[in-house]
Amino acid sequence: AGEDEVESWQECVEKYSGELLKLICEAAKVKAGVVSRDQYEKDERRKLNLGHTFAHAIETLVQRRPDGNDVTHGEAVAMGILLAAELSERYAKQDEAWMEICDYDLHKRLTDDFLSIGLPVNCPYRIEDMAEVMKKDKKAEAGKVHFVLPTSVGDVRIMDFTVDEILSL
Repeated sequence: AGEDEVESWQECVEKYSGELLKLICEAAKVKAGVVSRDQYEKDERRKLNLGHTFAHAIETLVQRRPDGNDVTHGEAVAMGILLAAELSERYAKQDEAWMEICDYDLHKRLTDDFLSIGLPVNCPYRIEDMAEVMKKDKKAEAGKVHFVLPTSVGDVRIMDFTVDEILSL
């Protein structure tokens, strides 16, 4: 980020620090509620992993690069959310029931929103490049990975796919 960008972010944080603190506290309360209701991550808590399956693969591949780690966890999650939205739209093209609940412009809307706040939107890797890492995801069960797929703003569904299945979508 350039110096001007850093200054504007700092000014923004200073100007809105009270509001930001309230939002952060409310978000933490929501997360704590979800975690307390689903301590063993069997249902609702999995939704908190939106973007993380892809993000963990991105982070692993970035760490393997000789130029070092230049993607933050938040940036990787942002890219992961966009990949999940893209996957959701691809799945809708093959599944009639999913088609009825999937917002087809969600990927574009999220991309525009992420760009407007300076988040990266272009993943440095293809899904094919991430496949082997995702197969080893710590939350995979019986060869299936729990993908949290957004269907619209504020709604996600958990779908279990093998990595090979997502590559074929």
